[in-house]
Amino acid sequence: MDSRSQLIAQINALHEEQEHQKIIALIERDAPTSLDYELTGLLARAYINYAQPYMDSFKELIGHAVELLRGVEAEGMADPVWYYRIGTALYWQDEHAPEVIEQCKRALDRRRIVRPVELKRLVDFFETNDYAYDVKDNRLHTGFTNGFYVFSVVNDGADVSMW
Repeated sequence: MDSRSQLIAQINALHEEQEHQKIIALIERDAPTSLDYELTGLLARAYINYAQPYMDSFKELIGHAVELLRGVEAEGMADPVWYYRIGTALYWQDEHAPEVIEQCKRALDRRRIVRPVELKRLVDFFETNDYAYDVKDNRLHTGFTNGFYVFSVVNDGADVSMW
């Protein structure tokens, strides 16, 4: 195991033990002069987890995590973990975040209305979008290989959503 792999393993072990301050010290002391994407993300995670609202340095620690994550934003655009970390940091940075989250939850609840779907409407949607499908026994089959999917019509038939 090379030194970088050992460093990552050590960081993960410290994370499991919730030793976030030790992770910060370890990465900032032992990491290469320019942090790569993975180490930057792990350092930001440590700052987020170490920061506690009762600490005088709370906002500063969270602000540093945001700066770190913004520094690797281009690489993070394809990584759901980056979005989770930046979302958490921005949440803690904003005093109005709980109110905004409640507004978002209410908006999502309004969109979770499931309406019945007619097979014809679903077939028309697949035809319009040039999706591959087959209809057997009055059921639409697609190339999806795993999972359970629910289809519904959104905005009174203007679109079809699957989740």
